[in-house]
Amino acid sequence: MIRSDEVRMAERRNIRNKTVIGVIGIILVIFGIIWTIPLALKGVPYVYGLFGTSFLVVLGVILISWAFSD
Repeated sequence: MIRSDEVRMAERRNIRNKTVIGVIGIILVIFGIIWTIPLALKGVPYVYGLFGTSFLVVLGVILISWAFSD
């Protein structure tokens, strides 16, 4: 059985909110990596795809690390 202290600590940390942020971060990382393939096939300059990919991946990693922090 969960003690009331653990429940209070979990409520203070907002576990649900951080879980949602972590999932959004994972989706951004995956989408950022896969996003370069259609851009490369369309003939868009590679630099634009690189900037978009790096932005989404870095933002996703920041969100994931924030979600895992206590």
